Amino acid sequence: MKNRLYLNDKAFTLIELLVVVSLLGILAAFATVQYYNQMKRISDTVALTDLRTMQTALIVYFSENAKYPD
Repeated sequence: MKNRLYLNDKAFTLIELLVVVSLLGILAAFATVQYYNQMKRISDTVALTDLRTMQTALIVYFSENAKYPD
């Protein structure tokens, strides 16, 4: 019978596939956490940059008008 599977055939076992899928899941979870942390840092940096821009605009306004806006 040519269609019989033998134990020494080259194939992946269920355990090997489960291990690989588990490792991929762990790596995906780690990448997701890192992505979230990076996005939070970017958001904080953008907020600080906006505040510095507003500070500079207020300084320029004060130097031109000798008072701060209401």
